[in-house]
Amino acid sequence: MKIISLLFCIIFILFSTILIGCLSTIDHDWMIGEQDIKTVCDLVNNFVINDDRLLTAPLCFLLLLPFMIFFVAKGVKDFSVDILRAIAYLLTVFFSVGYWYWMFFGRFAECPFPAH
Repeated sequence: MKIISLLFCIIFILFSTILIGCLSTIDHDWMIGEQDIKTVCDLVNNFVINDDRLLTAPLCFLLLLPFMIFFVAKGVKDFSVDILRAIAYLLTVFFSVGYWYWMFFGRFAECPFPAH
């Protein structure tokens, strides 16, 4: 596997992690671990959160989509030639989609709705 392909995967993972992290941060994330706030569920239940995930989740996905399409196309095309490179490309996309889902929706899945 060429080093440039591996470097491109690493750069995309770093880019997607930073982009997803910036766009998925809720207002009071910094308070987790302080006082009685131990989890994100405590945070959602104790504060009125300006939940803009309906805007930022699709926006983030649209910004990452061209790169993901590129990686999937390269992974499928290169599968018969270089299986290791194809697996690296597909794992990169899998990691990005999984991290996107977790940061925007997965970590809130077990939280009960706040009674405000």
